[in-house]
This record gives sequence, structure tokens and C-alpha cells, in this order.
Amino acid sequence: MKAFENEKERIIRESQIEKIKRYESARVSNRAINYPYYYSVKEANKVIKFVELLTNTNTGEPIKLLPFQKWILGSLYGWRDEKDNGRRWTKAVISFSPIRRQLFKN
Repeated sequence: MKAFENEKERIIRESQIEKIKRYESARVSNRAINYPYYYSVKEANKVIKFVELLTNTNTGEPIKLLPFQKWILGSLYGWRDEKDNGRRWTKAVISFSPIRRQLFKN
């Protein structure tokens, strides 16, 4: 895995980084040598920083993402195709049970 350019600006949670490290080690093994995707921490952090620059239209306050939201964005935008550096996924369906939705209401 490539070293981070600035450790203090790392946004991805440690658990996500551990998953990336496991992926990288599995990629080197015989099972995944020809795997055509890689994870870019730089791309994942870029989209997370952008979303956190946006403001709430009702209050005008900056949006503060919860850890699970950062993980979702990092997963969608961090995985890249080795051929053209494009995103691995361009569409996603994210669903929460009604009980979980109540936990995130302000």
C-alpha cells in the first residue's frame, strides 16, 4: 500500500485501512494476482473532503459526515480500475432498516 502523503489528513478510519491492507496482501497472493482494481486513499479522501465542504441548505453549517458515511463514500470512490483509473462502481444502492434510520435523526 502506498504511504500517506500527510498522516494528519488521513480521514479513512483505521478499520477501513486494515481492510485495504488485507486486500493488498491478498492481491499479491496466488488468489488475486490478476485482480484489475486497486484502492486509492487519495481519491477516497478527496471526495470526503469535498462533501464536508458543502453546507446544509437550511442552517448554512458545513456538513459533518458520520464515520459510516465516510466509509460508504470511501468505498465507492476509492476503488479504481487499473486500466483507466476510473471508478470501480458508478451506482450503488444503500439501504437502512427503519430502526437504523431513527438513530441518525437529529
